[in-house]
Amino acid sequence: MAQIDIAAEIRSLNRALKADGHRVAVQARGSRLYLVATLPPKPNSTKRKPHQQRIALHLGASRMGLRRAKSMAILVSDQLDRDRFDWGEWTALNADDEPAKTAGEWIEALRLHVWDDLPDDKEFNWQKTLALFRPQQTAPSIAPLTSEALITVALAIPEEKSAMRDRTCRQLQRLADFAGVQVDLSPYRTGYNPSAVAPRTIPSDAGIEARSHPLITSSGVPFRPDGHLRTEEP
Repeated sequence: MAQIDIAAEIRSLNRALKADGHRVAVQARGSRLYLVATLPPKPNSTKRKPHQQRIALHLGASRMGLRRAKSMAILVSDQLDRDRFDWGEWTALNADDEPAKTAGEWIEALRLHVWDDLPDDKEFNWQKTLALFRPQQTAPSIAPLTSEALITVALAIPEEKSAMRDRTCRQLQRLADFAGVQVDLSPYRTGYNPSAVAPRTIPSDAGIEARSHPLITSSGVPFRPDGHLRTEEP
């Protein structure tokens, strides 16, 4: 049986929900499904205005789980539309939510999530493109993944290393979005602009020829002006 692409299924489901006017989306965090919407504050919250929150569904990220998640998303959307949403109805699902995953666990979950979409030589491309997701570089791997931890990692890159700082912020933001950690790392970017890097001046062929007869390699082997290795004794 072919393995389904859960990420693609979720994108398709969310497009359908949005097209039907529902204000709720489905999100996968690791192997579990959640609803995401702008919801009233929880009864014990210090916040007073509606803000984006998650509802843990305790459903696996599977085709069957998505069918149930769709029904629950429509139900929440209907409650919001009629101003009838009540956290009390969802408390059982969200008593303590799930234990917070560590940074290392979220990094591994993201690796599994994007693995099928990586180009060939997947391990190389994961290490190359998402190298900063390695646990030892993204806060202690046994610590929870928090906004404070992500900001700390971003600020650990000196501002003068603007390209690395910007790349780090982009990658950490992707990890935060995947894990559902609410943080905006854009203020910590340095505005690196690759086009601002001064281009290297490459001399013309004539200029190279005028200055380089004979060329000597680092090993001291001379080359003839025609470019062939000089093998005869001087």
